[in-house]
Amino acid sequence: MVEIRRIGAEDWALWRDMRLVALGDSPDSFGASLDVERGYDEATWRSRMQPGKGVQVVAFNDQPVGIVGGYLPEDDADLVELISMWVMPSARGRRIAELLVDDVLRWARELGRPTVGLFVTEGNEPARRLFERIGFSANGEREVLESNPKLYCNRMICDPRTRQQPD
Repeated sequence: MVEIRRIGAEDWALWRDMRLVALGDSPDSFGASLDVERGYDEATWRSRMQPGKGVQVVAFNDQPVGIVGGYLPEDDADLVELISMWVMPSARGRRIAELLVDDVLRWARELGRPTVGLFVTEGNEPARRLFERIGFSANGEREVLESNPKLYCNRMICDPRTRQQPD
């Protein structure tokens, strides 16, 4: 049974450990790099996990198997930015990613924010298909992946009010 749990600053080490594994496993899926984040100290990790900045969600299946975050951009009161989406390779294909994303969509609804946005790296077809299945669609925006300027990301958006929660 998969448990989805929102975590806080006191869980900074769990988030750090999962995030570093994710960056090592899938470096071209994230704007940040393993080398940079490996250098963060405890204070930096804790500050990134303050409630006013967003929400961090972890999936557990006896042990942590996936993460996702929701970030509140300061310049857009209607938007939640979905970030840090990753599931351990051994746990993929079991709807864990969908459950994680659904929790961020639920959080956006709780805040009354009508748009959830994300960027997906071009060529990452499994991620693109997952997000389309959930209700995201490309809006035509494209940008360079910060951690690898040879790659591009496409913007996808979703109205969290239209997503039906899974049983």
